[in-house]
Amino acid sequence: MGVLLWFKVSAAMRDFAQRLTRSRFWQVPIYVAQFIVVTTVATFPLTLYEDFFREHAYGLSNQTFLQWFGDFATGFGVNLASMIVLLTLIYAVVRASRRLWWLWGTGITVAFLAFGMLITPVFIAPLFNHYQPLPAGTLKTQILNLARANGIPVDNVYEYDASRQSDRITANVSGFLGTTRISLADNLLKRCNDREILAVVGHEMGHYVLGHVYILLTWLGLLILVGFAFVNWGFGVLAGIFGGNWDVRTIDDPA
Repeated sequence: MGVLLWFKVSAAMRDFAQRLTRSRFWQVPIYVAQFIVVTTVATFPLTLYEDFFREHAYGLSNQTFLQWFGDFATGFGVNLASMIVLLTLIYAVVRASRRLWWLWGTGITVAFLAFGMLITPVFIAPLFNHYQPLPAGTLKTQILNLARANGIPVDNVYEYDASRQSDRITANVSGFLGTTRISLADNLLKRCNDREILAVVGHEMGHYVLGHVYILLTWLGLLILVGFAFVNWGFGVLAGIFGGNWDVRTIDDPA
């Protein structure tokens, strides 16, 4: 981020957006798209090392480079689309309410995170893995009985092909407000007996029953609130000193 500022790359991307449109609203998504592409390319060597080479060094990944890159590209697309929407909304709030943007921005970001958690089991997770109902049997019946006993509103259990990425055994209870889904990795089913599977699933159900998704949203909201308030204060200080070097003067400037 410092390199983009000091070498005025960020300002150049903003200027490009301004040449394409006079609308300050539409300048933001144009800038954000450039920003996500540039930062993704700049950090790609480190991402490749961390997520591909180190994973293989510890025997945690089953993927070839092309398979890994396919998932990386999918994640990039999801991140690009979501950040364009989120940051465009936040900058609209910054322009509309300069003094209290950090309060409104926090509300928008928390709502966006909640929406992401809501749609992930149904729309995002299937972009990376194939999900199918777990075949009928004793194990499925036991899992559904355990869910009903703990007030988890599901009527099916899903299996997904986690083995296409790694040998890790896992399960999850994701979503809320009608999108709740219990999902078991195929590795869990292949490598564990029924008692072990129920122990893993029971642990994941515990997160749901104890409301950890809501606790997580609350703590993230508080963290974002403090972070945005700090940015609001810190920008004024730093722009007053370095704004001329960066060609960035006001906080509603996406650069």
